[in-house]
Amino acid sequence: MTVTGRRRLTARLLRTHPGPSALLAALSFLLSAVAVSVPIVLSALVDATAREAVAALAPGARDLEAAALGLPSVGAGAADLEGDLDAVWGRWQSRLADIRDGLDEPLASLVGEPSSVSRISMRADGAGVALSGGDGRNSVVLALDPRYTENAVLVGGAWPEPTATDDAADADAPPMQVALSEETARALEWDIGEVQSDPVAAVSLVLTGTFEARAGSEEHWYHVPSVLVPQVEYAAGSGDRIVTGTGFLAPEMLASWAGSTGRTQVWFPLHASAMDAADAGAVLQQLRQLTAHAHRVGTQEEGIGSVLTLSFRTTAIDAIEGAVASAGAMSAVIALTLSAPAGVAVAVVALACRVVARTRRASLGLLATRGASPLLLRGMLAAHGVVLGLLPALLAAATIVAIAAVARLPVPTPTWIGAGVVAVLPAIILGLTPLPPPGLRDLERAPSRARATLRVAAEGVVVALAVIATAALLSSSSADAAVGSSASETGGEAVLPAIVPLLWGLAGCVLALRLVPLPVRMLFARARRGRGLVGFVGGARALREPAAGIAPVLALVIGMSSAVGSGVLYGSLQHEIESTARLTVGADLQVTRADLSTETLAELRAVPGIEALAPIAVMPASSLRAGAGASVDVAVVTVLFADPADLAAAQDADFALLPAGADLESPGDEVPVVLSARASAAIDGEEEVRLEGAQAVVVDVSRAGGLESVSANWALAAAADVEQIAGLRVPASSAALFRLSPGADVAAVAAAVAEIVGPDAVVTTPGERIAALSGQTGTAAIRVGLLAATVGVALLGALTVVLTLALGSRGRDRTLALLRVLGAPPRVSRGLIAWELWPGAASAVVIGVGVGLALPALILGAVDLRAFTGAPSNPAYHLDPLLLGGAVVGFAVVTAAFTLIALAVSRRVRATTLLRGGQEG
Repeated sequence: MTVTGRRRLTARLLRTHPGPSALLAALSFLLSAVAVSVPIVLSALVDATAREAVAALAPGARDLEAAALGLPSVGAGAADLEGDLDAVWGRWQSRLADIRDGLDEPLASLVGEPSSVSRISMRADGAGVALSGGDGRNSVVLALDPRYTENAVLVGGAWPEPTATDDAADADAPPMQVALSEETARALEWDIGEVQSDPVAAVSLVLTGTFEARAGSEEHWYHVPSVLVPQVEYAAGSGDRIVTGTGFLAPEMLASWAGSTGRTQVWFPLHASAMDAADAGAVLQQLRQLTAHAHRVGTQEEGIGSVLTLSFRTTAIDAIEGAVASAGAMSAVIALTLSAPAGVAVAVVALACRVVARTRRASLGLLATRGASPLLLRGMLAAHGVVLGLLPALLAAATIVAIAAVARLPVPTPTWIGAGVVAVLPAIILGLTPLPPPGLRDLERAPSRARATLRVAAEGVVVALAVIATAALLSSSSADAAVGSSASETGGEAVLPAIVPLLWGLAGCVLALRLVPLPVRMLFARARRGRGLVGFVGGARALREPAAGIAPVLALVIGMSSAVGSGVLYGSLQHEIESTARLTVGADLQVTRADLSTETLAELRAVPGIEALAPIAVMPASSLRAGAGASVDVAVVTVLFADPADLAAAQDADFALLPAGADLESPGDEVPVVLSARASAAIDGEEEVRLEGAQAVVVDVSRAGGLESVSANWALAAAADVEQIAGLRVPASSAALFRLSPGADVAAVAAAVAEIVGPDAVVTTPGERIAALSGQTGTAAIRVGLLAATVGVALLGALTVVLTLALGSRGRDRTLALLRVLGAPPRVSRGLIAWELWPGAASAVVIGVGVGLALPALILGAVDLRAFTGAPSNPAYHLDPLLLGGAVVGFAVVTAAFTLIALAVSRRVRATTLLRGGQEG
């Protein structure tokens, strides 16, 4: 046969029986589109996860920040400053800019312009200028910032001008001009134009203006919160309110304070929104190098008291490390949810190829009779695979990549791997399809002994691989190398969670196929003794010509296990999120970072719906010591002070800040305290401790998360013991827990509380915390991935059933034709189809449920999901009956519905046609 003849014959075969050909082409197009889309979407999700983790940090924790004793050295430089400021601040600003300019990409693009604030120490203890009020203990700390007016808006008066003196500490010098935030001036009861003097510090100040934050400058002021909102404390014993504010001098005054003592704070903003996950490793390395070394910004020759070096710190390093690990966990979960459907997709493509080959068997048999070689026949089938598989797959890949380019999404290398597999799979399967024998008759052959032996060997290999992969997965998790944890490497161990579900699906398929004949034999034996036609014929055909081959049983086992496993995995994740939210909030409602004066607390108690309230005073950066001699453990904790009775009434009893039975009011020389789990671990669980200046005893360890915006290292003490721990300056109440009345509208009460405490306070409810955790990119991606995998495998399972019925139609339709000739009613056809489906489907569903219940236990131990729940430990296995039942019923309904729809629209073959021996397919 000539080349032209072969081409014409192949083209003619392609045009015959267009239904199966169109189905294979559509499958190739859709599967290729999915294979290309998943890596692109996953890459975008990984980028979003990395950015989200860093952006969630408070600016003070995210940005590169350094603090050093001393004031900036005075001198000119190449800084972009207005007026005379360059002569004073130029050298300092230039050296800060040099640090930024010395960074390499990609970190250089993420770091913003430097900012600095210097505070002047007026006394040996670092205190500020004493003012009237607060029984003479109100004060203001003097600060210098060359760019503070760029982040502030003048509300009243004028900006300070430099004082005409060479020595700012000269008692005879005119009052120095200072500007305060409007709220600070109000708290200090200081009017514009009023002069206040501190005879001890020999300084006089005049308030020339008040300001507020400029719109968009919130992150700048986060580093120096005491500028906008003064620090409020209460005197021990008298309870007098003590206000400490921060005021700005004219920046030119730095020259007058040269040689004075002070403290300088410097920070570089870190813009996480511009970071790609692909750059995370390089950014981490550069951040570690930047924070590992001190950076010189001054010399001794430039003046005594000048800042010499700066050592930067940032928690963004931990956040990026966590984001990388979270991205790995998210990728692993999505991979394991898609691996099983991918196996079903391969089975569906194989079945579609068999249907296409079946429709060509008569023509190929005729060509073989006329002398066509097997190579030629296989080449013609492979050409079908090229046209029906390769071309649609490449078209789909090109379309998705073009859409990604328009959307400016990165296209990772694995994108083309998936498309390539989908493209060549039909050609390979069709090219390896067994050829029909020469002649017009295509008789079925009974399975040979060698084929049966090969099946047993293949089943043994599948089961062995499943056991080996499971053992490796358990070994990696027991070695603290769970995917997504800091101990895991980005390597082969991430593949295990993806292939284990597929391997156990295959193993379940093996078991299901071996179990199918058992109930069929029992029912067939019963049908033989009865008078029913459908049971007898259906049972006989199920035993002699089982339609439940590997593909449909595999699809149903994997589909059901995917539905059940997804339900259990999502239920466990959501249950842990809800527990973490309640553990973090600790009550029906929580308020932090608020100024809770006596008047404010009275207003809050009057809000309808509030049943109990527990105010909490917060003292950060406190010293906790345990042990003695060389074995002293030291931890920095935040001390919380609250009335035990109020706290017990307001907190959530199941997630209590103060555990039940912990007594904070025991008399004695030692102060009873409760520690957080992390604080207790920091001192190795010691009970005899020293908290600041007081000897204390740990009476219990709480598993509660503490308070929002408060370190996880905390200690809780009774409000009555505040003076023993804090000394003369008692911290003000800045947080509170609330119990709401049954049936109260949580959102309405939260809004009323937020209106009272002001916009700077943080008002949190468990519902809001659950929504925040559930709305994270990684959590949402896992949720959508689990749902999409379940729906996808249900659709593929339905298609597998339909294709299997189509492949078995010849024997069934011949039997039906004979039965109809003998007078059998039409309903017999439905009975025979049911007998073809139910034995394999029933065993597959049972095995699938078992596999689906077992797999989440392995996955939860192998993949670190803590980043998605906010909990210190991985989610526990949680079985939600409603969620599980919904997953099982949903999968069954979707599969059955699409199977019935496909069968309803399929062509029915007439009985007289079915009796013809020369039938194709």
